[in-house]
Amino acid sequence: MPDKATAIVPAYNEEDYIARVLKPLLRWQRESPQARHIIVVDDGSKDRTASIAKEMGVKVIHSGLSKRRLGKAQAFIAGARQAKRNGSDILVVLDADLLGLSLGQLDTLIGKLKEKKLNMLIGVTEERGKVMAYTNSGQRAIRMKALEPLFRNKGKWLALMKGYGLEAALNHLIPKHNIFPHQDTNKALFYAAEAVRKGKPPQYKHIARTYQMIRERKELAKTLRQLRKGGKKSKAKKLLRKKQRWRKHFR
Repeated sequence: MPDKATAIVPAYNEEDYIARVLKPLLRWQRESPQARHIIVVDDGSKDRTASIAKEMGVKVIHSGLSKRRLGKAQAFIAGARQAKRNGSDILVVLDADLLGLSLGQLDTLIGKLKEKKLNMLIGVTEERGKVMAYTNSGQRAIRMKALEPLFRNKGKWLALMKGYGLEAALNHLIPKHNIFPHQDTNKALFYAAEAVRKGKPPQYKHIARTYQMIRERKELAKTLRQLRKGGKKSKAKKLLRKKQRWRKHFR
């Protein structure tokens, strides 16, 4: 019996591209309709993104009850929880502005995840003929069991998965993951339209902020371990005050 898989597509104002992503996904679903699901997570779009998806027969949910923009991380969380309700074993995450998505890319991404026995596999994203995203690529296959801390509302996960630093947070939180080898095959090389779009600033500052949080947390945890073995009281008091800000990370 094949593994159950859900593909989620977080989307914000993607009416020009969403149909291009959903058409191959629908073909992928028709190959095994009982085991494959597609979910578009609308993150407060002001255009026809959600309407187009519904017209194509795809399930649409929202990042939050308010239907306003909450960020890609919240859209991911909403989609992952719906995938869990579907009983899926594997979660496939795709950007809403991909060009030329194929069944071969999907099958390769999922197949390599299972073959290499990984918790997460990252697909390389290319824009304008250049590889733009390795570790921060939005194209991923993730085992649902690796997301259990998220489903249990673990504080560390919820603290890091905010705004637009989703990929950086997943790289830190999910052990045993890998990037799909660029030189291995081009079947899982994804092409995105973001680089040629106007008026959409990059989200690098959000990614950098997430990495900064991860570095601070690692540094704090290391120092606290050293203090438990014996350290200066003044330094301990200072770190304890700092720990108040990070209490949710240690649940």
